[in-house]
Amino acid sequence: MTASPVSPASTATTVPARGHALRRTGRALRGGGLLAAGWLVLLLLASLTAAWWEPYQTDAQDSAHTLAGPSGSHWLGTDELGRDVLTRIAAGSWISVGPALLAVVVAFGIGIPLALAAAEHGRWVERGSSRFAELLLALPAIVILLAFVGAVGVHPWAIMTVLGVLLSAPVYRVFLIQAQSLRTRLYVDAARVNGVSSAQVNLRHVLPGMLTAIAVQAAQLFAIGVLIEAGLAFMGFGPSVPSPSWGGLIAAASQHIYDDPWLMVPTGLVLALTVIAANVLADAVGTGGGERERVRLRPSAPERGKRRPAGAGHTGARVLVGRWCYRYGRCDSFRCRGGRADG
Repeated sequence: MTASPVSPASTATTVPARGHALRRTGRALRGGGLLAAGWLVLLLLASLTAAWWEPYQTDAQDSAHTLAGPSGSHWLGTDELGRDVLTRIAAGSWISVGPALLAVVVAFGIGIPLALAAAEHGRWVERGSSRFAELLLALPAIVILLAFVGAVGVHPWAIMTVLGVLLSAPVYRVFLIQAQSLRTRLYVDAARVNGVSSAQVNLRHVLPGMLTAIAVQAAQLFAIGVLIEAGLAFMGFGPSVPSPSWGGLIAAASQHIYDDPWLMVPTGLVLALTVIAANVLADAVGTGGGERERVRLRPSAPERGKRRPAGAGHTGARVLVGRWCYRYGRCDSFRCRGGRADG
């Protein structure tokens, strides 16, 4: 391969994924994506600040207004003990959202480093980590979680930590393919031959190229975590009474499905909107992520009006290699002389 000399009058610009992260995020947060992100941010802020704005105490009872519908004093009604439904939904939001976020962090903390190590070190590391991932994928998640509850008791944060370990297997498989693809790029080879360490290669070149996939997977796994936590709480494996959680509130409301069907609507609607918003955000980020990188040549102002001869165009790879050779003066993978790369 022979690259034409890179003229100082022209500038080859490599646009990595990190450089356009904000632009891709802006494209993703349009329409439904913006509404979904707004709902999730509002929910997170409300769950963290619930103690400062709750209209009533979590366990405050109003015996004169049990199973009451929405009113001026109780916007979402009251439960069978006269407790304010809005207050209990807000109080139970963090115990429903927080463990789901923990599961995502644990899954990424295990899956992504394994994927990067397997992509870097080759067949034997990949084979061992892949066998570990296949073992986790073969385990029935709900059965494992119920067995864990039976062994150590009901601890929502510990339960979701175990769920995060189980979810690290699909995370590893998704990001292994991406990491292997990114490590074959020319700019990664150029960084390695110029003495950049493996950790810096991963941080500067590999991980930025995976940002879109990380955002998509995080949103989807968050939705899964919220549903699993609510399901366990619905079955009685949530926080102990009287601490509220969304699954526990739905379970209590199901006891009055015939005499007060409204009681199930507020909590069920908040849970459904949260899961739908996470999935909509994942779809928006996935479709709006755009191209991972672009390589283009920007000619200087005097050269823009000149007509270039046929066959003188630069491909992205040739421009990129030429730029590295022009900047550093040498490449171990190419024979470079005076800014010219001869392969």
